[in-house]
Parts: sequence; structure tokens; C-alpha cells
Amino acid sequence: MNTGIAMISNLKEIQIMKLFQVADRYCKESNWKTLALLKICLFSIGVMIGILLPKEKKKAALGIGAVAFLATYLPLMGKFFRTWQQEKQEKFRSSPC
Repeated sequence: MNTGIAMISNLKEIQIMKLFQVADRYCKESNWKTLALLKICLFSIGVMIGILLPKEKKKAALGIGAVAFLATYLPLMGKFFRTWQQEKQEKFRSSPC
């Protein structure tokens, strides 16, 4: 019986890995506009869920959301500014002087 459970678990792992592969491909084939639309879509569903929460749960949701925002925004902006800086340096190096 354990082998059946293990096989189901392995199948789920394979499906999750396939999902990640498809997500990676989707991102590589998308431009910034498509990814912006995806973010707006996810933001909108978050707003709708937040509106539907009972009043006593809203503070906890706000706290979790704030932590998640900071934990994701700071590294994303760090990467963005590093990329921007690299591009400026590459332009400076390639410009004829």
C-alpha cells in the first residue's frame, strides 16, 4: 500500500516540476507588458479576497501582506537597479571616446 502512496507522491512531484518548466518558458516568451498584466491580475484577485475577509482577520492579512511585499520587493528592486547599473557601465565602456 505504501508503494501506491509513493507513486502518487512522485506523480505529484513530476506534475509540479512540469508546471515550473512551463512557467519558466512562459516567462521567457513574455515581455514586460505580459508580465505586468499578470501582476495586475494577481493583485486584483488579492484585493477581492481582502475585501471578502471578515473584519477581525483583516489586520492579520495586512501584516502577512506587508511582510510578503517587503520580502519580495526589496530583492526585486535590488536586481533591477543592479541590471540598470550594469547596462549603464556597458554603454559607457562601448561608447567611443
